[in-house]
Amino acid sequence: MNAIHLSNLVAATSSKESSSEIKVTELKKPGSEKASRIFTRSNGACNKALTMYSRKSVGLSLRDSKYHMNPEGQKLHLIGWVFYLRIMSMFFRSRIDALPIAIPQVSGMDSNDHQAKRAKYHVVFSGTSSKDIDKVASAWKRLVCAERYAEPFFQLYWFKAFVNSFAKGSKSALLTIYDQEELVGILPLMIRRNVFGIIPARTLCSLSNIHSCRFDFIVDTNYQDGITKHAWSALSGDPWWDAIEVLNVPEDGAFHKIMKYAKQDGYPTATWPTLHSPYLNLPQNSTDPFEYCPIKYKNYRKRLKGYRKKLEKLGCLRFVQTNEFSESVFSDFLRLESSGWKGKSGGAIACNPLTVGFYRNALVSAGKAGHVRITSMEIDDRTIAMDLGLLTDNRFYCSPKVAYDEEFSRYSPGHVLNQHVITQLVDDGIQRYDFLGPRAHHKYIWTDSVRKHHNCYIFRPTVRGKACHTFITKFAGQLRRLKYKLFGDPQYPKNKR
Repeated sequence: MNAIHLSNLVAATSSKESSSEIKVTELKKPGSEKASRIFTRSNGACNKALTMYSRKSVGLSLRDSKYHMNPEGQKLHLIGWVFYLRIMSMFFRSRIDALPIAIPQVSGMDSNDHQAKRAKYHVVFSGTSSKDIDKVASAWKRLVCAERYAEPFFQLYWFKAFVNSFAKGSKSALLTIYDQEELVGILPLMIRRNVFGIIPARTLCSLSNIHSCRFDFIVDTNYQDGITKHAWSALSGDPWWDAIEVLNVPEDGAFHKIMKYAKQDGYPTATWPTLHSPYLNLPQNSTDPFEYCPIKYKNYRKRLKGYRKKLEKLGCLRFVQTNEFSESVFSDFLRLESSGWKGKSGGAIACNPLTVGFYRNALVSAGKAGHVRITSMEIDDRTIAMDLGLLTDNRFYCSPKVAYDEEFSRYSPGHVLNQHVITQLVDDGIQRYDFLGPRAHHKYIWTDSVRKHHNCYIFRPTVRGKACHTFITKFAGQLRRLKYKLFGDPQYPKNKR
């Protein structure tokens, strides 16, 4: 018998008494080394088991005195580790969720007003409820007027929408830095208990998730070095946290400078590559709106004119642009997106009430600020494609979501709509089209420029912090490389590099 199957193992252990310990059993075959290692943990009537198969069952072969796994064996090995880490993560998370969470405070801070004087600047740690954010509303709007932060993801309304949806009921902290009475730095954070692999850690997280698209430390560029240094002094002075986790920071983001100061003070740091978001610089005063698009896809872009003519034969084709929030238009987008593969896979906005609330609140406020630009493509009053766009500073256009009717997929309605949107943006003098999200195949034909993002981590130099750092830099990276080796990198498929 070369392998111990999981079903047989569960059946064999189901008659045993319930145990809360993890038992390790090693089975040997005559004349061979350890054939397999079995990790079992029973919990009442539900017994969970993980089997790491023998060398022969996972396809290990001896070659040049080194062991190599065939693809089938590698997949089994990866699935086994993922299953094991999942069990252990659930085990630890169930025990730390009930622990109390305290609001972090800057060391030496007055507990009444949560304020600490530090040389030229003073730092304030407060909550991030809607009322707390409204207190700094005018100063926040002035700070994000700079070109660097002239994107919807750094606007006040974007964070308020997040607080009222995904972070509703969660504890959070707003780190603000003032130069006398002038706001010069903002870092919105969530306070949570996280698990890195199987290691629980008290974590300060960025007030963001995948729908936030990107996040950064918002700072006045005229005082960036001094502000980031004092921000790190405030964070390091708080003894509560074990880890700081900031998601999807651009490669030129200001939070990387906070990490630099943390590294200088001996704190373990790590970065985790995430999104490679495509963007297209639009030509100015040019007769060809697609001048900066990749040449190798020029023929395909020409074929889109043929698809558009075929759509015109099906009925009256028209494009409708909406520059303010409309509940009916938003409902049409939710219906259109959920009708396709996103709805079936559970990735559509309408599949999660919190996501619906986030986008509705954000778009309502963005409409009041004049940032909404939704473009619909219709045939005889039937919407077949929509681009949920945001235009800030009359220069930067972002497209968080695009949806199309899959019944018309043979005509590439999404690409036809993109072609129209880019043409209109060039005519209006817009400087950049940001596709957002990961690098995907349907974005290749428009641009080969990407903006890289990273998850950024700072760990306290304790046993727990160093253990979390080791997991992120060693084990998690190896599992990710193995996953990409087996299933491919979704952002850089081999045949699309």
